[in-house]
Amino acid sequence: MLNGVVEHYLSSLEEREFDAPFIALLRALGYFDIHFLHGAFEFGKDFIAKAIVEGSETQFAFQTKAGDINLHSWNDARGQIDMLRTDATAHPSFDSTLPRKAVFVTTGRLVGGAPVAAQNYRDHLAQQGEITFTTWDKLDLIERMTTDPQILLASDANGAFLMLIGQIDEGKITDQDVERYSRRWLSSPKNLFQLTIEGAVIAQRLRLAARLDLSCLTALTLLRATWARARE
Repeated sequence: MLNGVVEHYLSSLEEREFDAPFIALLRALGYFDIHFLHGAFEFGKDFIAKAIVEGSETQFAFQTKAGDINLHSWNDARGQIDMLRTDATAHPSFDSTLPRKAVFVTTGRLVGGAPVAAQNYRDHLAQQGEITFTTWDKLDLIERMTTDPQILLASDANGAFLMLIGQIDEGKITDQDVERYSRRWLSSPKNLFQLTIEGAVIAQRLRLAARLDLSCLTALTLLRATWARARE
């Protein structure tokens, strides 16, 4: 059931709506030195970040997309993936001397001929000894958000998270329900990046239910949790 909630969340996002949650996701997964680069001069990189891979600092570059990627969309994105792999123009924090990993991220899936085209291109790059790329699609993101020990969405909520989602879907949610649920964020053992992902899922569900007021309230309660922790 939790997987279904996360799938619904990812499927409902526009491309740029995933930017802030994606940063929180990277932070929760242990990435650092994260920078958002999307714009006219991104050079194929929406985000850059570093992580420790097998004991060595590694430079990552990410391109993010929303929704399913068909063969036409894949062909359009291939040039961006090549820039992820090979172009060192990005940001002062981008370290071209480090081992590099390129990641193509989509909140949907590769569909139609896109999976075969992506695999063939990946195999070609490997055969040529070039930097290849990894794909994170909807299923990968769901797995990371629900089972990765660094995130484990709502794992400390004891069913309250799914109950809250049910109240939203039934149109029986109130500001008191949102505020009451958010109190657990004040003492949760999770870090703020993990809680931000949880809050983003709740806020998006409320927005889709035409409760923008409660979606905004969710953001305010996250700020309250941040303020409370800063005073500890």
